Order: sequence, then C-alpha cells, then structure tokens
Amino acid sequence: MTIPIWRAEINAWYRCNLACRGCCNYSWLAEDEPDTDVLVNTIKKWSQRITPEVFVVTGGEPLLNPRLFELLDTIRNCWPNSRFEINHNGTLLHSLSEEQLQKLKDLDIVLYIKFKSTESHKKNAALISQLHKLRVKTDIPVSIYKWRVEYETDEHGLPVASNSNPKQAHKNCCRKMGVTLYDDKIYYCSAAFWMRHLDKTRALPAFELIKDHKPATLNNSDKEIEDYLKAPHYPMCSTCISELNYMYTIEQRRVPQLTASEVAQAKEIAKQRF
Repeated sequence: MTIPIWRAEINAWYRCNLACRGCCNYSWLAEDEPDTDVLVNTIKKWSQRITPEVFVVTGGEPLLNPRLFELLDTIRNCWPNSRFEINHNGTLLHSLSEEQLQKLKDLDIVLYIKFKSTESHKKNAALISQLHKLRVKTDIPVSIYKWRVEYETDEHGLPVASNSNPKQAHKNCCRKMGVTLYDDKIYYCSAAFWMRHLDKTRALPAFELIKDHKPATLNNSDKEIEDYLKAPHYPMCSTCISELNYMYTIEQRRVPQLTASEVAQAKEIAKQRF
C-alpha cells in the first residue's frame, strides 16, 4: 500500500524563457538545471511510497528539458491512474512536433497553460485549436492571464522575506498546491525546495526558517510522512506574504485590455482558488 496524497509536483527545468516576477518558483533566479537521471529515479523511488491524485511537471519552463518525454513516460508508468499535468507558459508549444503532441494524448497528459497575457492567448488560438483537434487535453485558467502576482524583491532582484502570521500566510498561500519531490526528499511546498536550492548559489539569509526546515525523506515511516504532510503550517510559512489583496493585485497599466467587470471576476476567482 502507498500513501494517497492530493497533489505532487516535480521541477523538470529550473530556468525559464520568461522572467515573471510572480513566479512561485523564482525561476528568474535559477542558474542551473536539474539532472534528469535524478528526476527519473526520484519518480521511481517515490512511486513505491505515495500515490498522488494529481501529478504535475512544472518548472521553470519544463518544455526546455530536452529529455522531457523520457521523464513523462516514467511518470505515467509509475502512476497510471493519476491526473497528469504539464504546467507551462505556452510560449514553446510551437516547438512540439505532431508526434510529440500525439504522445501527450497517448499518455493522457493535460497541458496546463499559463499564458502571460490575453494577447499571448489570442496569438496561440490556432495552435490551441490544433491541440483540440488532436484531442490533446488543455486547461487554460482564466484567472492566470487576468491578474498578476508579484513578490517583493530587493535591489538585487532577490525575494524579500515577510514576517507574517504563519497560519494566515498558509491560508492564502498560492504554493499549497501540493508537495515537491526531489531525490529522496518530499518538500511541504515548492518554496521549501526552491529556497534551499537557490541558497546554493545565492545568499538568502532572510529565509533561514525555510532553509532550516527539514523535509520528509524515504527513510521516514509512512506515519511520519503522513504527519509531515498533514501539518496545518510550519514556522517557515511566516516568510511568505499573507495578504490576499497584496498577492493578487491587478495592475491595469500592465493589462489595459481588462474591463472593471473582468478585474472583479478575476479577483473572485482568485479568492475561490485560494
């Protein structure tokens, strides 16, 4: 028996072809890439311990990984019944061959596309239509391209730690979408993984609570892993912002095509999701 969990993700690539300051994984700061062999082995090892209802391949921009389809095969073989998504920005869809698109269909993968703007969505309308004709599943959340998330950064572009109430920060957290897997570790959230990883090349002293956080590992018992994942929040949550209105600020000057009603709708969707 394996431990059933709601959602798990793996980062197939750290860097991105965009530099969105709202990226939950701070991909604009990444300076290296994951070892795909380690990722493949990560999936194989953790498939013996957990079964996610939803599994997500994310980044950075995962379509930049030249061995992506090897990883996708491994994931589907390990979790044949899970909903399987690729979370990406939509700008590299044109680089996929028809054979690769067919592979996505065969593996029953959902392309979860976060277009940077409504303009980008419109430019890709023909390609999206092609995906639908090939019966490739897509999920394009309306809330993504109607509002912006931006984290506060210092003069060097590094994220600034908050001093929030951990419980309130976790309540509104956009990262509590599931655990992050890497090697023999399972991280409570993507920030717990990313801050520890980024600290290898950049000094992030303000995030000591995250760097001190101990993830669960394959050496833990099932009960220890379950208890770790069920915790309502951890001290490290205080480093994340807690105000929903701050996190999901609509900047009309950046998205001038939005009407007042669209802004209100986007805010309502954000509240429902988080």
